[in-house]
Amino acid sequence: MTNLSQLTGTIIEIELSSKKSITGKLIESGTDILVIYDGKQYYYIPFTHIQFIKQSQSVSTETNYQKSNQAPINKDIKTISFGQILNNAKGLFVDIYITGHQSLYGYITNILNDYLVLYSPVYKNMLIPLSHLKWLIPYHMSQTPYSLDKPIISKTMENEMFADTFEDQLKKHIGSLVIFDLGEDAKKIGKLQDLILPIVELITGSGETLYWNLNHLKSVQIVAKDIK
Repeated sequence: MTNLSQLTGTIIEIELSSKKSITGKLIESGTDILVIYDGKQYYYIPFTHIQFIKQSQSVSTETNYQKSNQAPINKDIKTISFGQILNNAKGLFVDIYITGHQSLYGYITNILNDYLVLYSPVYKNMLIPLSHLKWLIPYHMSQTPYSLDKPIISKTMENEMFADTFEDQLKKHIGSLVIFDLGEDAKKIGKLQDLILPIVELITGSGETLYWNLNHLKSVQIVAKDIK
């Protein structure tokens, strides 16, 4: 993707696989991620979900995309990568978009081999496969989710040892009540009965057994542990 370097500093339009589109100034492109500024926020977008990129024909003036005083998390990195950006974002307040119409606001607390843990004051610990992260927006150090006091957030954070892989972490919670993909579909709420890749066996509230493809599950919350 080195040919994108010629677009650095120009206004571009990005179409994502989720049919979302973003317009902004291309700040930097790395080995597997790019950074754009939309006039308000920095978007860190992995190439995995980018359908296409084009120079914008918008009549918006360059002044609409003047950089803010907020330092991007790729500062002092010579060639950025998705992994480096995630490591730099650890412990920061971020907005993560994975699917649907909702953004997830919280703190990245752990980065494992193929997933990360986002602590949200609303959803608590969320397991998010890296392959489903469509963009990440860092916030200023002085900002907190929902304007909560930092001491309150720290007190509610849950300490847990996490397995290296998403699969192994879920296997630790067989027998627990879980919510997949924020529970927007009631069929994604239930008891985690078994997991044999790539199939997750889930028993719903009505007692129905469903077999979900793990590769299409974008987030997991453990709401009640080991209720066998």
